[in-house]
Amino acid sequence: MNSNKWDFIPAETFCIKVTDGTHDSPKRVESGKKLITSKHMNEFNLDFQNAYMISNEDFEQINQRSKVDQYDLIFSMIGTVGNVYLEKDNKIDYVVKNVGIFKNKNKLDALWLFYYLKSNLAKEYLYSYLNGSTQQYITLDSLRKYPILNPNLNTKKQIVKILSSLDDKIELNQKINKNLEELAQTLYKRWFVDFEFPNQEGLPYYSSGGEMVESELGLIPKGWEYKPIQSIVDTVLGGTPSRKISDYWGPGYEWLKSGELNNFRIIKGTETITQKGLDSSATKIMPKGTVLIGITGYVGLVSMLEIEACANQSVVGIIPNNLFPRTFLYGLIKSEIGDIASKQTGSAQQHINKSDINTHRVLIPTNQLITKFHSILEPIHQKLSNNIFENEKLSIIRDELLPKLMSGEIEVPAGEDNGA
Repeated sequence: MNSNKWDFIPAETFCIKVTDGTHDSPKRVESGKKLITSKHMNEFNLDFQNAYMISNEDFEQINQRSKVDQYDLIFSMIGTVGNVYLEKDNKIDYVVKNVGIFKNKNKLDALWLFYYLKSNLAKEYLYSYLNGSTQQYITLDSLRKYPILNPNLNTKKQIVKILSSLDDKIELNQKINKNLEELAQTLYKRWFVDFEFPNQEGLPYYSSGGEMVESELGLIPKGWEYKPIQSIVDTVLGGTPSRKISDYWGPGYEWLKSGELNNFRIIKGTETITQKGLDSSATKIMPKGTVLIGITGYVGLVSMLEIEACANQSVVGIIPNNLFPRTFLYGLIKSEIGDIASKQTGSAQQHINKSDINTHRVLIPTNQLITKFHSILEPIHQKLSNNIFENEKLSIIRDELLPKLMSGEIEVPAGEDNGA
């Protein structure tokens, strides 16, 4: 059935209620309750790590006015207008600011609205509602009048079933990766921070009386030593080809900015540069497995390349080698990044110098132990990588299906209409 035959109804009719978050600017505190704004919204989660903290009193006042409930849809109203997030949890411990809240009648309507608002059809309407020249925004009144495509119940159920099956798999992969990442970091800490790696009998080294020797920073296992990072691996500082020469930008090599380090792993760049762009600038090609550190803007962010790529001057790459593979280097840098980032300088914009990374001294275990660690961790890293690339493919399929399903170009299979 073509979408031209489907009805549109205003959001305030489709939903129980359309409201928005607080208009106030509560004072931030060191510890307290979380305040989420549009900048903290991701596709499958909210960025609680960087959320603003407010007092319990402010939290309760905001919560009385604009409480978020299960199956509410949150919509960014300022800045990058139109980002959507569906709250699936029934335990909500945050409040919102500068976002709209679509309060839905049931789970099916919530999922339908989520996918509809991500479609090109909905975005066409969105552009006609935008206000502001310097910073765009949409008003609450416009959100309430927002036209929502409303097909029959069975069509709605079938489209949601198709799209949510893809998203469910993506979300599952993300949860698996989060658990694998935590497992890898836990094992690194146990072996190389707590010194509880297995001894020759398979027992934890330190607590089983393993031999320790004095060092500049205290007792360490025999055979280990402190060395500067530059003595064990090569490091690379990125660069940017001139924006004035168009021949430098185009198909060729993946090139990324430091903001990409927000990604769990990096599978594509921000842009691409040509061979001429590569040759004309200070940027260098870094191999898959390179550990990346943000040194300007996103200071202290750590990620890893799952592809061959280059970067701008706000990124330093730590290149793995035969003695120091990516599994060990990633754990090492994640463990040391707090100390490395503490060396940042600058008042207007904080910055870490590449030389600070190069000269930073780290504790290096024996080659035999690193090899054993790598043999355990490499399958975990490979599983992480496979899941990330699978999610990329699933996202492409979903994004290609979405407009075709919403427009009626692809007809959904008939199914029994048993109610919502």
